[in-house]
Amino acid sequence: MSKAVKYEAFLKLETGAHTARVRQLLVTPDERTMITAGEDKTIRVWDIETKRQTGMLLGEIGPGSHGSIQAIAISPDGKYIVAFAWMYPEYSFEAEDRETDVRVFELATGNLQAGFRFPGTLQDLDFSPDGRQLAVVGNPKADERHGYVYVYDAKQILKGFGKIPKPLAKDIVYQNALLPSYVRFVPDEQKRAAEKRIAVSTWLHYMGPAEYTGKLVWYSFSKTNGLKKTVECDTVDYITPDSFTASQEYVVLTAHHGDQKKFFCYDHSGNFVADVSSETSPAQPIFSKDGKHLIVGQRGDNVLTQVKVYSVAFGQFQVKSTYYGHDAAVDAVALLNDGSAISAGGDQNAIHFWSTEHLEGEMTAEINGVGRIIHAVGINEQEQIGIGNRDDLRDEKGEIVLHKMPENHVEVKTKFGRTKRIPIEHTWHHKSCGQCGHIPGYTSSIFWLHRQFNLDYLDPTDQTSCTGWNYYASATSNAAAQAAVMVRNFAAAYETGYFPVIHCGTSYGHYKEIREQLVHHKELRDEVRRILDKMGKPLVLPEELVHYSEWVHVMRHKFAEKQTVDMSMIRATVHPACHYYKIVAEDAIYDPDIYGGQRTATVTGTLEALGIEVADYSTWFDCCGFGFRHVLVQRDFTRSFSTLRKIEVMKNEVNPDVTVTHDTGCVTTLDKSQFSAKAHDRNVGIPVLSDAQVAALAMGAHPFRVVQFHWHSTDWRPFLDKLGINWQKYWDEFQGDLEMIRSGQKSGITWEDADKPVVY
Repeated sequence: MSKAVKYEAFLKLETGAHTARVRQLLVTPDERTMITAGEDKTIRVWDIETKRQTGMLLGEIGPGSHGSIQAIAISPDGKYIVAFAWMYPEYSFEAEDRETDVRVFELATGNLQAGFRFPGTLQDLDFSPDGRQLAVVGNPKADERHGYVYVYDAKQILKGFGKIPKPLAKDIVYQNALLPSYVRFVPDEQKRAAEKRIAVSTWLHYMGPAEYTGKLVWYSFSKTNGLKKTVECDTVDYITPDSFTASQEYVVLTAHHGDQKKFFCYDHSGNFVADVSSETSPAQPIFSKDGKHLIVGQRGDNVLTQVKVYSVAFGQFQVKSTYYGHDAAVDAVALLNDGSAISAGGDQNAIHFWSTEHLEGEMTAEINGVGRIIHAVGINEQEQIGIGNRDDLRDEKGEIVLHKMPENHVEVKTKFGRTKRIPIEHTWHHKSCGQCGHIPGYTSSIFWLHRQFNLDYLDPTDQTSCTGWNYYASATSNAAAQAAVMVRNFAAAYETGYFPVIHCGTSYGHYKEIREQLVHHKELRDEVRRILDKMGKPLVLPEELVHYSEWVHVMRHKFAEKQTVDMSMIRATVHPACHYYKIVAEDAIYDPDIYGGQRTATVTGTLEALGIEVADYSTWFDCCGFGFRHVLVQRDFTRSFSTLRKIEVMKNEVNPDVTVTHDTGCVTTLDKSQFSAKAHDRNVGIPVLSDAQVAALAMGAHPFRVVQFHWHSTDWRPFLDKLGINWQKYWDEFQGDLEMIRSGQKSGITWEDADKPVVY
């Protein structure tokens, strides 16, 4: 009589996508099919062309870790998937009690073709290039536990149920422990070579500075000579391997410890070749089929998430492309023959397809996962369930808070195709010293535009200067103080719940540099945190650093819908601000419809939407003369450069009615320098405005109450005359406002005075 088997059903929601982290990703040899294994205990099959799920490979599961997928491998002919699933008898969940289900699926049908239960822990597997053997590393149950590498006849694995096949050969890799191990056949140009090479990486107990270290072992295998150890070496820096890949020339491994922000390369003679540093902790590396490229995933990081592709030659690893599209750890990666990449991960378990043609990878398609990481679930007195998603990120010394983007936002593309999100409202406005002191119409125009669309914004009263001018003039060089000032402002925004938008190009570029330093340098974070603790402020970094002109850019068509002033007769030149698009070039907005995507789209896109002719000129790339310190310590150079390299070139080549830019320093320098140049009889006389001022004027903003032309040095009257605006009428109104202020009848010009558009 057969023994009764206890059966217990576990309900599991099927969503059509992974509901937990994707741990492994494989592509069939013909690159038509992708297989993913996730922490949701499912193996899913996808059509690469359509990006649709075509099947699921399922097996026994249970509570906790029972039935979790540890590793998968695909046969070289693309017909079979072999999976290791960890099982826990009686649900003990002790590693010593663990057993492993070996499951063989036919990919075409999804049918379970073979399987057996291994009495112990199997950790990794790999098919030989010709598909005839299967290499496995594992640790069978025994009084004294040892780690083994096994070589099986693939035919014996791929058929039958229940009976454990006998390996063709085996060898002890480590003794007296249960430790992580990984195995790969070394690819060979002669796929049916009689002798094959196998590489193994494993942990070792170590009686020294570290409790554990790592070891690499190479074997040769043939039917005649069996399994022979050929090379053995300890890993450098006591690293314990966490993931492993092999090409014809090298093996690459990553370290288990998250503070190791590098991966390590060895040749097949056991020689250490290189360690390659990264800004974040590498996860699973995978070589391309030809070994000429390497893709490297990433563990969870507090701020920065990136997947990198390297070109590999002569032991050198050169970054080919970096992808920033995920929002959390990426453990599963692959490269296709056409050079494109696949990566799976993030907080929503998404699978991204992306191009590696540029330095910044560009997403070409996405398979969305389901759900987010939940960190807290509770029930209140009303028996309502509350679920907490991850809104902050922590490191081992404290908290880094990530200020999330408001729901109302617009997506744009940056220079190399990254999707950048720009908030539309609920924004906290980081104003500019230069705006408030030199061109207040710059700021008032931005706020006036918000008010015309009833968009929620905050004009803070507790913002400080970014101190960028001191930094660029070399008056201040304390990185921690600079960073603390930035984070203090971001914390002020975070505490209000409004997302920061930065008006000043200097602040924007300066903050970009500081944010990069904070992300990459733990020592700086610790020092800044000590300063913030004294102020009682959290260390906050916004999800995106957003410049006001990016908001103007995404709103440009809305402005055009409310435009009341015909500007089609206006010819303008554009000065793109260096602090916006040169300091962090890859983060500026670009559009293929604007200059063919070869120049930043901000400002030009806004003017074209308003019907203005944008005229090109030969020195568009040059600085306005403000420089990074010149305006502060070399004022005469600034004025001369602004005149000779910018204004006179524009005047002589296209003679514009107006020059438009998007940085306080640029407007100030290009405008004020003309006052000095005129005294020397230079060919000047072009009014200079910001894009926000032009947009506000186009929608009927008062030229003095809002746009505040009277703060500009260069004669603006011909520009308003050409637009048909009776500026004298509005100047008289403004003078009336000032008289009422002088007489005490009013304390100042209010939004009630300025909100209503005028009819020119």
